[in-house]
Amino acid sequence: VAPAIILVFIAVPTVRTIFVTQARAVPNALEVEVVGHQWWWEFRYPQYTQRTATGRVDTLVTANDLYLPIGRTVNFSLKTKDVLHSFWIPQLGGKRDLISNHTNYLWFTPDTSLRTSVYNGSCNEYCGASHANMKFRTFVVTPAEFEGWVGHQLTPAALAAPAVPPTPDTAQRTAGAAATPGA
Repeated sequence: VAPAIILVFIAVPTVRTIFVTQARAVPNALEVEVVGHQWWWEFRYPQYTQRTATGRVDTLVTANDLYLPIGRTVNFSLKTKDVLHSFWIPQLGGKRDLISNHTNYLWFTPDTSLRTSVYNGSCNEYCGASHANMKFRTFVVTPAEFEGWVGHQLTPAALAAPAVPPTPDTAQRTAGAAATPGA
């Protein structure tokens, strides 16, 4: 009888917590879509989507780097592209499985007592030969740093490095090297 009482004592709060964290978070939460791939993590921020000058729609997406603002609730939608994975950031929140053809949810709020820091996350479900390499970094930053990071990520990439005008000294050396045969 004693083992059954202990089991009920442990099971009730555990099951209650699972159902609470499986529910979607508050409406103003930061949405992050987590997609597990063999053998890397894709993080999509659907609230940060913009239309480019050419009309293409771009969504902020990162690979193996997750940025979270301190003090803002984050709602994770967890999906997999291939096999089972398990999303886990030990210092920040619970672990949740990614299951084919099913979306799981997990939410938590990076505590305001946290200092800006980097935490390791990983897959904790064996997913194949390179499972040990399926790690990611979680950057917990201030809200201002987060908005700055978002702004930088949404800036279009430069297509070419700007041309550096030659200095008189560089032009003379280049002209001299071209005039000297075999040099």
